[in-house]
Amino acid sequence: MTGKELTDRIMAYKNHWLPARDLVAKAIATRHGVHKSGSIVLFEKFCSWKSHLHEIEQESKFEVGRAPPSILYVLYPDSSGKWRIQCVPMREGSFESRLALPEPWRGVRGEELSKLTGIDGCVFTHAAGFIGGNNTQEGVLAMAISSLAYYASKSATGATDDEQPSSKKPKTSV
Repeated sequence: MTGKELTDRIMAYKNHWLPARDLVAKAIATRHGVHKSGSIVLFEKFCSWKSHLHEIEQESKFEVGRAPPSILYVLYPDSSGKWRIQCVPMREGSFESRLALPEPWRGVRGEELSKLTGIDGCVFTHAAGFIGGNNTQEGVLAMAISSLAYYASKSATGATDDEQPSSKKPKTSV
């Protein structure tokens, strides 16, 4: 590593990575204001959040699992001004989500997804269910809340994704 590379890396930590920890800590502290479950974290602007979230959870001895009160979803604006919902991975570096977006939504885009979910402005849900998008902050929050409701109703009935009809719409009350 050259002196310039080292300096650039130090400056990146100082200017981006360390300030992101404060943003993540504040978002975690205010998550119950986003949704009563505390399972949804909202960022007003994008930041590198994964390593910080996992570190803060570990330091604070938060419950980590696949249902509330664990932190399950992170919402943030993307570079185009639209909003993303991203599932929190089970652990840092993992591709396994704590709670993926509902199976019937996966791989569906645009108006078809909006009709399926009953939420205006849907952009997409990735085929693996780890990320989705909406045109607005309100829409992406509705997606997160609807996803929580979907799994809560499945838990109450003992259904699995394979048993859930794909035409069944999750509740979308915000």
